Amino acid sequence: MASMTRIAAVINASPESFFKGSVAEDSERLTLAVQNADAAGADMIDIGAMSTAPNRETWVTEEEECERMRQAVRAARTITKLPISADTQRASVARVALEEGADYINDISAFRADPEMTSAVAGAKGAILMVREDKYLEERCRTPSECVLLLLQQALQRAETAGMSRENIILDPGIGFFRNRNSPWYEWDLDILRNLGLFRELGCPIMIGASRKSFMGHLLEETAPENRLPGSLAVAAWCANEGVEWVRVHDVRETRDVIRMFGYLRGTIPTP
Repeated sequence: MASMTRIAAVINASPESFFKGSVAEDSERLTLAVQNADAAGADMIDIGAMSTAPNRETWVTEEEECERMRQAVRAARTITKLPISADTQRASVARVALEEGADYINDISAFRADPEMTSAVAGAKGAILMVREDKYLEERCRTPSECVLLLLQQALQRAETAGMSRENIILDPGIGFFRNRNSPWYEWDLDILRNLGLFRELGCPIMIGASRKSFMGHLLEETAPENRLPGSLAVAAWCANEGVEWVRVHDVRETRDVIRMFGYLRGTIPTP
């Protein structure tokens, strides 16, 4: 089969996460979630142990996040050979995840939140670097996509300064994480998705994490994340059309079917 957009399955060991369908609060449920994602065609398992949503009401302690991540990665590693990414901004949590068999660190601060993170990921196969709002920079940019491009360039520079190779870096333009500004957040996210080609020029794989997020809830008038699957699948199809390398999703089987069908229609993958 020819190259397709790949899928990172979101599995959360964090009860406070915004979409409860992604939450696996104990080892038994996490094991089942990983098995299901693997069987459904995921290419990576992305484990979070603390909600990072901009509107979160809680902040989990470092000790709690470490223990959640330890148990989750340990359980996942015993039942899947898929790459595992650990979603964290804390170097201590990253180290724990790597000790338990994680392959990637998914840092939504792009190495800005914890000065120890660049040394912590030295033993990882790679890193996923997501950018988020920077008011100083945003005031000097004409468009959201221009601002995000600059932020991604800066993230890439930080990673390379730390000795990481571009071939081991995945970049994430941060859908849903640019909220505090004069323009509506959903317009910002739409601009990013309309201009994905800009980011692919950086020479690194791009990952889009838009699954069930609030911008589509606003546009489709669906306040509950549980009702946003159709919107999520539309975004996945759009990403496939734009040549995006990765989508980070809650619904693996449905997303895989959309991406495969898109490939059959375009003739980019052979029919069975």
